[in-house]
Amino acid sequence: MCAAYFDIQRLLEGAETVPVAMRSQVELLGPLDPRQDTSLLPKGAEFNAPLWLTEAMAKLKLFTANVPDCLGEKQVTTMEVEPRSFKPEMKYSLNYFNTLYRMCLVFGAKHEASRDRIKKALRSAAKQRLQGQNKDNKNLCGAERLLVKSRQEMQELFACFQVCLLQ
Repeated sequence: MCAAYFDIQRLLEGAETVPVAMRSQVELLGPLDPRQDTSLLPKGAEFNAPLWLTEAMAKLKLFTANVPDCLGEKQVTTMEVEPRSFKPEMKYSLNYFNTLYRMCLVFGAKHEASRDRIKKALRSAAKQRLQGQNKDNKNLCGAERLLVKSRQEMQELFACFQVCLLQ
């Protein structure tokens, strides 16, 4: 009963992933790496860990988080040059700027220079997209369009409310 309730595969699915490399050998974490047949996760094993697990384990320094493809050189350059056209491929996250920023926070010291550049590009791209939402709706994802529509409806409702108050 307990094994069915706490299905490891279901816990590991449904979240954005970050590529990591193990710094030491750890017992019972073998299921994290699909290539492992045992419960032992060896030192140097590389696999994709869910972001929530990467954040939780970062303080223990059991593994080193590497830069994911969605924050690669091409994507960061796109954020810097044309931020409103940047749309990463996210499987589960609607708020992808927040998710990418969280990914950035777990990078090891090896990626410190990249981390600072990525954080700056993310802030700039998020700001540019927010400023451009009302001007240009063709580059927006579904969640952003819904947000813009909700804002417009709220503004119309507020204007109607003001007219009613004045009468």
